Amino acid sequence: MLRLDDRWLWDFWFAHDHGEYHVYYLQAPRALGDPDARHRNATIGHAVSTDLRRWTLLPDALGPGAAGQWDDLATWTGSVIEHAGVWWMFYTGISTRDDGRIQRIGLATSTDLVEWTKDDANPLLTVDPQWYEQYDPAVWHEEAWRDPWVFHNPATDDFCMLICARANRGPADGRGVVHGGGRAPFPRGRGDRRLRAGDAASPGGKRRRDRS
Repeated sequence: MLRLDDRWLWDFWFAHDHGEYHVYYLQAPRALGDPDARHRNATIGHAVSTDLRRWTLLPDALGPGAAGQWDDLATWTGSVIEHAGVWWMFYTGISTRDDGRIQRIGLATSTDLVEWTKDDANPLLTVDPQWYEQYDPAVWHEEAWRDPWVFHNPATDDFCMLICARANRGPADGRGVVHGGGRAPFPRGRGDRRLRAGDAASPGGKRRRDRS
C-alpha cells in the first residue's frame, strides 16, 4: 500500500511498462490543515512498483504551470497511454486567472514515464458550448471538463477519450454527463450533479489528436 504521512493522496491511474507498475496520483500537503483546500493545491505524484504492494517514490510527474498559464493553480486527474514509443498523459488543469472555476484538459509526453514535457498547444480541449455547460455562477459553481480517460479502440485502430462534464440543459442538479468524442454526451440519470474519475460509459465517438 502507498501511504504518505505528510500528504493527502486521492485519484490515481496506472501505466505498466517492462514489468513495472507506475502509479500517478493527486496529492496535496496535509500542512494545509483543511482537506477541502487540497483541490486547489493538487499536484501529480508518481511511484513505481513491481508487485503493487511495495512502492518507490519518484519525482513528481506534473505540477502547476508558470504564472499566467492555463494550469498555474493546480493539476488534476488524467490518464496515461503509450503510442509509437511515446507515453501520453492527458490531465486536467485549473488557473488562477478564473479562480480555478474553469477546467481544461492538456497533454504532457514522456519517453520514460518519469520526465514529462507539457505540450506547447495546451490546453488541448475546452468545453464545447453546443453540448456542455459553460461557467455561470447563477447555475453552478464551476465549468466541469475534467478527468480525461484515453484508450485505444482496436476495432477501429483509433483512440477515444471520455471526459467528465455537465450538459448545458436540464435541471442544475442533474446535468452530470460523460463526453465520449465528437457528438452529444452520454445521457445520465436525474440527480447526477457532476461526474468524477472512474464513472464508466461506452465510447460514443472517435477522434485522433484533437480528442474532441
